[in-house]
Amino acid sequence: MLYYDVDTHTRVSGRRLATYPDAVPLYDIRPDYDEWSERLYNPPATKDEDKGVEFVDGEWRLVWNIVPAVHTPEEDEAHLNEAKAAKLKEVLAKSDETLNTLAYRYSENEKLSWPKQEVEARALETNPEAPAPLLRGIAGTRGIPVAELADKVLANVAQSEQATSYVLGTQQKYEDMIKAATTVDELSFDIDYTLPIV
Repeated sequence: MLYYDVDTHTRVSGRRLATYPDAVPLYDIRPDYDEWSERLYNPPATKDEDKGVEFVDGEWRLVWNIVPAVHTPEEDEAHLNEAKAAKLKEVLAKSDETLNTLAYRYSENEKLSWPKQEVEARALETNPEAPAPLLRGIAGTRGIPVAELADKVLANVAQSEQATSYVLGTQQKYEDMIKAATTVDELSFDIDYTLPIV
């Protein structure tokens, strides 16, 4: 805790209070600021005045001026690379989240069978008598024609490919934007994987 002796314009630490018995509390209330692009500056005191303190709302406070921060080119580059890495992580995480949400209604075992279902459905599309043990078994259990099930599988494949291509295309567009960015401000774009309504 700091104290302030008004008569002598002296900032006083707690250990020196005995020397300045009239010192009053000096509060350190700092404004919000961007820690990278800005820094806080407290004007130093002189023997005649102290522009680094002010009397506000019945109490003495330190004055904090916000001034531009100065960095070396190496520091600027490192900061930009850190921001790019963080943005890329966000882009990839939201891409995964979107694609995982599309498949949340299905069990893991069902998802593992999708490639085989597609192969059998395409075979049945070409030849209705083609061997398709998985789809024939599923269709028989459900009590629907295997051709109907094959059509459903291929429709789902087309829908999934459309959604996946949109999400991955959007992801890669964001990756290109990150690579091309030359300032941190250029990385402030929103990430949106909302699928278009067809």
